[in-house]
Amino acid sequence: MRYNEAFGNRLIAGDGQGYDVDIDCTDTKVYCNYSHHNDGGFILLCTSGDMGGYNNGVKVENNISYEDSGQIITLSGPIRDIDLKNNLVIVEKAKGTRLIGMYQWGESGGGPDRVHIENNYFDLNTDGRNMFYDDTEFEFLNNNYTGSYNYTDIKDSNFKSARYDFILSRRMYGVVPHLSFKSQQPITKNIIGGKANEKM
Repeated sequence: MRYNEAFGNRLIAGDGQGYDVDIDCTDTKVYCNYSHHNDGGFILLCTSGDMGGYNNGVKVENNISYEDSGQIITLSGPIRDIDLKNNLVIVEKAKGTRLIGMYQWGESGGGPDRVHIENNYFDLNTDGRNMFYDDTEFEFLNNNYTGSYNYTDIKDSNFKSARYDFILSRRMYGVVPHLSFKSQQPITKNIIGGKANEKM
């Protein structure tokens, strides 16, 4: 799944994310997509333990989530070997939004396991709180955390909190598939209206 733009999904009975890797998937890659202004957040990765479902080997890389709300990342049910890397998440106005939630779906099967979250840039200015599943093996590594969000329950062995200048390049269908960072400078580009608009 790549080079897509998802926006304006509404949370009515559930879900409402920009992207969803659902029941019985193996080795799925969510790469270089743009998500914005979705009530349910950026992405849902899930499967039902009661149904004997599986969802293994999901890679979520090089995506942008801008002003999604509710819960940016939702991990639900017995999903395994999940990698979230090199993603950019910005929340400026969506109050009550949490970065991540991990859950058991149903009465059996347990929650997510072997979740690796590395080298992402999180800039959240919201008062939500993370939700972790007790039996989940997960790791945060080398991520960058800025904004007023309460990150204190995240244990990252290389916790960083520097603001960066974003270099956005190679636009395709309103999506910016390649993202890199410059040295510690204020952010000088905005992501609005489905495109990355430069202010340099």
